[in-house]
Formats: sequence, C-alpha cells, structure tokens
Amino acid sequence: MNRYTAQRRSPLLCAVFVFGACTGPSGEDSAAAPTDAPPKITAAAAQCDPALAEWTFSATTDAWTGNGQVLLTTDGAYLERHTLFSTSAAPDGTADTLELSLDVVPDWRDVVLGASTLFNCSEAGLTGILRVWTRDGSAESDCRAFGDSPERWATWELGVSCATLLPADA
Repeated sequence: MNRYTAQRRSPLLCAVFVFGACTGPSGEDSAAAPTDAPPKITAAAAQCDPALAEWTFSATTDAWTGNGQVLLTTDGAYLERHTLFSTSAAPDGTADTLELSLDVVPDWRDVVLGASTLFNCSEAGLTGILRVWTRDGSAESDCRAFGDSPERWATWELGVSCATLLPADA
C-alpha cells in the first residue's frame, strides 16, 4: 500500500468509527419520549429579602417548559418583563424547575432585565405575574398572580392577566 492509499483510507475508517460510536441504544433500552402536555405549576414563590435588596422567584412544573417570565408593575404603565429560566429538569420530562434572582436598584435607568428591578421589597401597589410557557415556548401554559390587588392586571391594557393567585405566604 502506498502513502496515497493509506491517506485515503484513514478518513473512511474514522467515519466508520465515529458513526458507529454515535448510534444510540436499541429501542427497547431507551426511555419513553416526554409528552408535550402543557406544563402546570405545582409550586411557586415570589419572595423579597430587604436585607439583601433581592427578589427571588421560582416555579416547579409537572412537565418540561419553554422557560417562563416574571412581570412586575405598580400601575400598568411601567412594566418589567424578566425571563424565568429553567435551572433543572427531569430527564424524563416530568418536571422542570425555573428560578430567577433580581437585585433591587434605586433608579429605573439602572434596571437590567433578568438581573435587577426597580421594585423594592415594600413597594406600594406592587403586583406581579409569574408564568410558564409551553415546551416549545409558543404560548403561556400556566401562571400565578401575586402582590397588591393582582386582579388589577385584568383592568390594564397590557394584554396580560392571570386568575390564579399565588398563596400570600409563598
């Protein structure tokens, strides 16, 4: 075998090795694919620590999500929309955990979506919605409203409302 022939065979052998190694387990060994059932919130929390000047939001669902969102406002005019990212999901698609922490800043010009908020822990009239998306991220799947008079969301022209309230102690 000359040098040219040896060089031509090497890529072929590599391809056989790589593709052979990439095949998955047989159908009987693999787990069932997760369903596309819309995720429902099984636990949620919206808490603020005044000593740390920090909000924390969390949600646990009964299926994989396409992430989520936290909306915060006092008047329906100034609205913050923060992405609530999945931080842990069950391999079989039966659960997802989403979390977000926001530092409180004193000036709205310093707000960085996903990192900080204007709203302090004792903000008068603060109301919010914590919501999760369907697995493909195309639609809201479930939500929880919280804060002072969360029913006000239905009166604002924001196109967002949520009838399910987060328990006051969450």
